[in-house]
Amino acid sequence: MAEWYDQITDKYVGNVANKYLQENPWAIFKAFPDVPVKQLSGVLATYDKEDWIRIGEPDQYIVNGAVESIGDDYATGSSSYVLKKYMFHDDVDRDSVENYDSPFSAIRDRTEFVVGRLEGVMAKVFQQALMDDSIWGRDVDCTAAAWSTAGTDVIKQISDQARYVQSFTGFRPNRMIICQDAIDVLGYNTGIVSRMKTTSDQIVTKDLLARLFGLEQIEVLSAIETSAAKGATATTANTDFMHTGAALLFYAPASPSIRKPSAGYNLIRKGALGKIGTRIIPMPTKNNALRIEGWVEAMPFVLGSDLGVYFYNLV
Repeated sequence: MAEWYDQITDKYVGNVANKYLQENPWAIFKAFPDVPVKQLSGVLATYDKEDWIRIGEPDQYIVNGAVESIGDDYATGSSSYVLKKYMFHDDVDRDSVENYDSPFSAIRDRTEFVVGRLEGVMAKVFQQALMDDSIWGRDVDCTAAAWSTAGTDVIKQISDQARYVQSFTGFRPNRMIICQDAIDVLGYNTGIVSRMKTTSDQIVTKDLLARLFGLEQIEVLSAIETSAAKGATATTANTDFMHTGAALLFYAPASPSIRKPSAGYNLIRKGALGKIGTRIIPMPTKNNALRIEGWVEAMPFVLGSDLGVYFYNLV
């Protein structure tokens, strides 16, 4: 005998989830290339940088007559990863579905709720994994030269650190992740405003900043969260951005490469339905409720810490 939820298919729920994912972009995850992996745990190949940039004296490479050329080898290693699976669900009963009036939709709203919660979880995973000191090759405390301080030359500050990474690795940083409050103060930074006079831009945008900083891409970390308990009210005292006053400058290729290094990658379980998957589960033991469950099998992974510079106390 057909049940009420037989008319609600996995395809329908999946399409609803995909729709909302497109409208709520994963901006911070655009910063690193995506790498599909088959297993929840494994290793990624690494190479010793020094072997690839060591030159020595050119005279060593000169050959005359029947002599052997100079030779060398490079060292390899591996970096282990563990891909965690994050899950969240919401249950809907038959009465809720049948009694909902437009503009509400029991299935659509709960699917959006599940997907939105997992997006927030991953935003927090991202900032905890990447946005902190002692993770990257260089940490820069900007207390004495904050972006909100009059006279701070932000362009030079970033250029100096980009040159440092390039001189140490051979690759110049081409991307940044900037917290929302840090990018906001650049709107009235005198150095940025004066440089804008030479452009056609009227407001400070991440694309304008990317051009001024000589970067290919800037993404903004703007996720918020509240610590208010269930049923309590969110206030300015318990609700704020997840991360503030910081930025990450780094090098990453447009796509995974065996010829170029990357500060990090987004590891994604191969075969997953994008970064978030959804499914429906009949729950006969809960009065025939329908469980809408979502899961994420993705994580940011630092692979080349020497390709990144972390700025903090920017505001």
